[in-house]
Amino acid sequence: MGTEFDPAFIQAPEHRPKPTILEAQGIPLIDLSTGPIDDLAKEIGDACRKWGFFQVINHGVSPESRRKIESAAREFFARPQEEKMRVKRDEVRVLGYYDTEHTKNVRDWKEVFDFVVEDPTFVPATIDPDDQKVTTWHNQWPDQNPHVLREACEEYGREVEKLSIKLMELIAISLGLEANRFNDFFKDQTSFIRLNHYPPCPNPHLALGVGRHKDAGALTILAQDDVGGLEVKRKSDGEWIRVKPTPHAFIINVGDIIQVWSNERYESVEHRVMVNSERERFSIPFFLNPAHYTMVKPLEEMTDDQNPPKYKAYNWGKFFTTRKGSNFRKLDVENIQIYHFKNKNAHPIVVKTKKNRMDQLDSSYKREVSSRPRKQSIYYLFDDNFTVFNLPFAGVEQARPPREDEVAVRGDIKVQEIEDQELSPVIWFIFWRILVVSHLLKRLDHCVVCWIEEEGYGKPIPFRIHYRSVLWTLISFIAPNLHIN
Repeated sequence: MGTEFDPAFIQAPEHRPKPTILEAQGIPLIDLSTGPIDDLAKEIGDACRKWGFFQVINHGVSPESRRKIESAAREFFARPQEEKMRVKRDEVRVLGYYDTEHTKNVRDWKEVFDFVVEDPTFVPATIDPDDQKVTTWHNQWPDQNPHVLREACEEYGREVEKLSIKLMELIAISLGLEANRFNDFFKDQTSFIRLNHYPPCPNPHLALGVGRHKDAGALTILAQDDVGGLEVKRKSDGEWIRVKPTPHAFIINVGDIIQVWSNERYESVEHRVMVNSERERFSIPFFLNPAHYTMVKPLEEMTDDQNPPKYKAYNWGKFFTTRKGSNFRKLDVENIQIYHFKNKNAHPIVVKTKKNRMDQLDSSYKREVSSRPRKQSIYYLFDDNFTVFNLPFAGVEQARPPREDEVAVRGDIKVQEIEDQELSPVIWFIFWRILVVSHLLKRLDHCVVCWIEEEGYGKPIPFRIHYRSVLWTLISFIAPNLHIN
C-alpha cells in the first residue's frame, strides 16, 4: 500500500490516538489446560462480563502451525503490489487481498488477505430480505507458490476452529447452558480468517490501523506479533487501553452475536488498532460466524418475564453480506448494526435523577458542546438508571435514538428508543402533563436533557421548559381528550 498519506486516512480529532498510552491492567489471562471445566467456565464468564476480552494460553493450537501462517503472511505481503493485486477482492470475489478498507467511513492504515474456513462458503445471493437464493464464496490463492500460503492457512484454520468451539462450550457453561448449546449454529459456518499487515505510518498521530468498531460475529480469536497496537475501550470508564502482547497467547473477544444470544449478559466491546512510524505489525484474527440461515435472537434460556428479549431476530447471512458490501464503497449512512434490531421500550418513565448521577453522566461525555450553530437538536431524558428516553420535544422535526458512534458515554449507560407511533396520543398527552408539571413543582430538579447533532455531541443540560410544551400542557387541562402527536 506504500507510504503515501491520503487525507482519507485522517481520523476525526476526537478519535485520534492519544499521546499517552495506558497499558491494560487486569485483562484476564486464562490457562485452558488447568482446573475443572466449571472453574474455567467461571473464569471466562467473569472475563466476558467485566471486560468482553480475555487472553488464553495452553490453548491447543500448535506453535508450529502459528509460526507457519505468520511466516506465510510476511512472505505474501512482501510481494510486489501488482502480484498481490492479482488476487484482489471485489464485490463479486469478496475474498483475497485488499488495501482500501474503511471503518466508520475512514480508511484504515493496513492491507489484508481474507480466506474462509469452509471453501466454498454459502451465503445469500443478495441483501434483499425476500430473496432466498444462495451463492458461494471461494478462496483465492496467489499464482506463485500457492501451496505454501494455502497449506499454512488451512492447517491453522482447522486448529483455531477447534479452539473456537471449545471456547463457545465454556461460554455456554458460564451462562448456565448445556456445553453444546451453540454447536448447531456453526454446522455450515461462515467463519473467516484475516491476515493483517500494518506498514509503518508516517503520521501515526492522525491515522489508525483499524478504526473503533465492534465485531459483528460470535467470537474473535486474535494472534498478534510482539509489536502490539490493539486497544480496548475499558467498560468501567470508556478509556482506551493497550493490550500488551503475551507470547504464544491468543486474545479472545466477545462478538455482537454473543451479546444478542445472551440477551446482554455479555457485551461486545469496542476496540481499535494503533500504528507506529517505525515497525510494521502483523496480526491474524479468526472470526467465528454461524451459518448464513441462522436467525440471531436472544436464547429462550436467557429471557423471562423480568428480562424480556432485548433484540428482534435478524438473519445472519443478510446482515453479514450487507456488512461485507460496505467494504467496497464509502457509505453515506451508517452501516448496519445490531442495535438497529433492539426491541423498543413501550412506556415513557420519568424518574428523579440524583445529583451525583448527573455529575457522573456529565463527566462521561468526551466532547464539549460545539460553538457552531446546531444543525438539528434532538433531546433525551436520562432517568436515575441512566436510561435514555427519546422525547418528541416541540420543534424537533425528526427524532431518533443516537447511534452508538455518536454517544461517547460510559459503557453502563443503555440506550432505549421510544417512537411517537408506538404510543397513543393519550399516553403522550399524560406524559407531557407529568413532565412539565413535575418540573414546575421542582420534582425534577436534576433531570438531564441532552442534544445530539449529526456532527457533534451535546453535553447534558438541565431540563428546559419549551413554550410549546407549556402551551400544550395548559390545553391538556382544558381538553383532556385532545389528541396530541
